[in-house]
Amino acid sequence: MLLITPSFASETLGRKTLNSPSFDSKLLSSSQFNLTELSPLELGYGPSSLTSINYEIPIYTVNDQLWIGSNYNFTIQAQLLGAQGQTLASQSIGSGTILRLYGFPSSFSSSNLTLEVSTTSSCVQNCFSSSVPIQFVNASSTYISSIISRYSINAAALSSSYSIQPSNANLMPNIEECMTNVSSANEAVVGIPSSFGSGALGIVGDPNTTSFELLFGNASPSKTFLFSFELLTNYTYALSQSNGTGYRTSEVEVASFPSIVMSPTNSSIGIQSLPLSQLAPFRSGRYLLVATFQNAGGVSIVDTPLLIESGNASSWFWLGACQELSTGSGYSVSSRSNLSSSSGDWPRYLFLMYQVYPGIDSFANFSLNLPINRVEFYISGFLGPFPSDIQLSQVWSESKNIQDLDVESGGVVYAISTGYPASIAISFLFSGKPFATQTVNLTSAYSDQSDGIGLGELSVAANQTGRGISGATVTIYSNSLEVSLTTSTGSSGNAVVLVPPGDYTITVQSGGHAKKSSEMALASGEIDTFTAIFPAQTNYTMELIWIVSFVAVAGAIGNLWFWILRRRVRSFPH
Repeated sequence: MLLITPSFASETLGRKTLNSPSFDSKLLSSSQFNLTELSPLELGYGPSSLTSINYEIPIYTVNDQLWIGSNYNFTIQAQLLGAQGQTLASQSIGSGTILRLYGFPSSFSSSNLTLEVSTTSSCVQNCFSSSVPIQFVNASSTYISSIISRYSINAAALSSSYSIQPSNANLMPNIEECMTNVSSANEAVVGIPSSFGSGALGIVGDPNTTSFELLFGNASPSKTFLFSFELLTNYTYALSQSNGTGYRTSEVEVASFPSIVMSPTNSSIGIQSLPLSQLAPFRSGRYLLVATFQNAGGVSIVDTPLLIESGNASSWFWLGACQELSTGSGYSVSSRSNLSSSSGDWPRYLFLMYQVYPGIDSFANFSLNLPINRVEFYISGFLGPFPSDIQLSQVWSESKNIQDLDVESGGVVYAISTGYPASIAISFLFSGKPFATQTVNLTSAYSDQSDGIGLGELSVAANQTGRGISGATVTIYSNSLEVSLTTSTGSSGNAVVLVPPGDYTITVQSGGHAKKSSEMALASGEIDTFTAIFPAQTNYTMELIWIVSFVAVAGAIGNLWFWILRRRVRSFPH
């Protein structure tokens, strides 16, 4: 069990739709404002995302902008007030005007704000003054203070489980986990659908401009098509007539990028810059990159998840780089990571994304120092894979500082240690009988080391009239271990077996005959041979044919001679 503290925390979003959650907030009772008076008023996150407050009111977070649109046929005054009644922004809005009223900084605390809307002081008739409750949520006020982790290894895979400790009770049990071997993966990879080609396109943000770079290096289009993409994220709206209990989350397009023509002839272009068309400010959080491939033959949509870390679209982490993007239950999450690949691919970072309000999430990035080790045993002095006839077994009595041990076929051992230096003791078996124990020292996490074990080689051949016998049964008996191994010769009449040093007796059987070797003493690294020569098989079928033929011929001759004698007898006078 390990206790991990986060290296940083900030906001993120999920794609889930939540309705009517239980939250401690006083929001949008219809008695608080006059819906009839305010129905021409629209609010949103950008000039193209306005909605009538007669239906719903946006809930804002850090880096959002409050945009307001007026459909009144006269000028109105809009004033945004803080929780203490202080004026945050005030503007006059003419008929048919859309403008940005306020941008929410990261220093702004979660609170219930008020938007005061009224006719101007010069109003003479049909004058009004009304207020709209606005809710702001700063997700960084709720964060993961620490996590308790547990690990185990089985079948060359790491099983991880994390129990999350929130800073307060506002954190919602809606958690996703990404384990990765890189701290930064800003190139999003979009696979090309098979009907348009093969390979993938890379998309990278440019931190110095508002453009993105499209990378063609791994793309192989088979036909001409249009390619474009957009970024989507979740926004939350409070329903105006729900007395503060109704919410709607909606996936909204935040940015789009123009179409580019791709064809087999222009795929050699290395990098092309694409301008950003931004429809609303970027929040820190989770987005969906939706790519469109289109030509006369049809349309294909490919999407991939992103985590924008700092409210800047050029600073993202591609969640497709996760070894596993898994969803937790309650305040815990678990996953499984493959360890059979290079140790450089083992997980070194953990992203935890969690919700603190409908449509408003936060994330934490943990730097892992997992005490994983791999030892691959090889045969000293011999090339090739570890022999399947030699098994490995763990020796727990000599591995007290090892938390978990996984012994795999092929001479591979995985270990999780409670501290370093550590050691593992491995027993080697021949036909189930131990013949050696070897201790391996581990000095640090993420180590990938190798160690040798001494064996000898027995080369056995079955031969008949100078030709190898395929399928002959070979029994190798260890006189010292008192166990045997049975195999058979291959197509060339040979069988090669790596065995522990010691004395052996070899028996080869073929065609009802058995040939036994004298006792063979085999040392580590030594090669010894035994050739069993079998006599040529007697061809009983041909012998029988010759016998039958001889009898038949003899019978024919005897029968002919009998008839000749009989005629001669008849010809004598009586």
